[in-house]
Amino acid sequence: MLIDWKYTYKRRKWSVSIIIGMLQEKTWDAFQEFHSDRGISSPSESEFNSVLKETKKPVKVDPPKQPAKKKRTYTRKKRSSNVKSKTEK
Repeated sequence: MLIDWKYTYKRRKWSVSIIIGMLQEKTWDAFQEFHSDRGISSPSESEFNSVLKETKKPVKVDPPKQPAKKKRTYTRKKRSSNVKSKTEK
């Protein structure tokens, strides 16, 4: 008896796009084999094809912007070496 794919996807936080991304061969047969090996019923072929079309679209990704470096704040200022402290008088 096969487990319903909706139950497994919800429980493991999977989606059809994640499964397609994991497959080396992005074919319907490989998709069905993935599910049958794990004892899961597979989603419909139309759902597979719709997600496959979405994943093949080129996605333009902008490189992440580097956050501006914060200026270091000092807790106390360094004394110069030529200034004597109060105890050295």
